[in-house]
Amino acid sequence: EYVTNSKREQADKFFHEARNKARDKTWKEVISLLKKSNALHQTLRNLNLLARAYAELRQFDEAEKCFMKILRSRPDNPKILCNLAMLHFVQGNFESVENIFRRIEQQSDVPSDILSQIEKTRHKMKE
Repeated sequence: EYVTNSKREQADKFFHEARNKARDKTWKEVISLLKKSNALHQTLRNLNLLARAYAELRQFDEAEKCFMKILRSRPDNPKILCNLAMLHFVQGNFESVENIFRRIEQQSDVPSDILSQIEKTRHKMKE
C-alpha cells in the first residue's frame, strides 16, 4: 500500500507541475509531465489535460485518443463530449460536431454552460 500511495503522490506532483506549465502554455512540457504522471497512476484529469495539450499543439489524433479513453469510463460525460466536439470543430468536421451535440442534448440535466457552448458553436458553423 505504501508503494501505491507513493506512486500516486508522485503522479499528483507531476500533474500539478503540468497544470502550472499549462498556464504558461508550454504544451510540450505539459505532455512530458503528464506522460510521467500517467505511467505512475492514470487518471481522467491527466487524460483531459493531456488532450488539451495535444490539441493546442494541433496533434488532433492524439487529443482524440485521450478523449476516447475518458469516454470509455464515462461515456456520457457532457463536458468531455463537448471538448471532443470542439476538437472536431477546429478541424472543420461539422457533421461530427453536430452528431456529438445531438448525443449531449439527449441527456437530462446538461449543464447550462455546455448548452451555451453548443449554441455558440452552432452559430459559428452557420457563418
